[in-house]
Amino acid sequence: MNNRTIKLDLRHTFSDKEINTLGRELGATLQRVEKLEEEKAELSADFTAKIKREKLDLHDTSRKIQNGYELREIECQIRYNEPEVGKKTTIRTDTVKTVRVEAMTEAEKQEELKLAEVE
Repeated sequence: MNNRTIKLDLRHTFSDKEINTLGRELGATLQRVEKLEEEKAELSADFTAKIKREKLDLHDTSRKIQNGYELREIECQIRYNEPEVGKKTTIRTDTVKTVRVEAMTEAEKQEELKLAEVE
């Protein structure tokens, strides 16, 4: 029978140089893992913020549907002494509908007097 060569997994004791090299590899791997964990945390925070914004939009739209309306800034015209002297009527300019009728303030009444004197 002829001699042959085989390979076996056997114990190898590392030299100081090999241990030093392994230590540098360990440190580099640890730094890469920490960097990836930081990136993951940043991405997670970013996605959490995005999800939160979308949920706010979702709730806002749902509320609009449920209520059937939303408050908007609408241009209005104030008509003094309508429907009678001492009252004022606020009218939406987009629909020409009356928003409210209320008593004029004392300052508004005084302004009316000043305008009448100028004429």
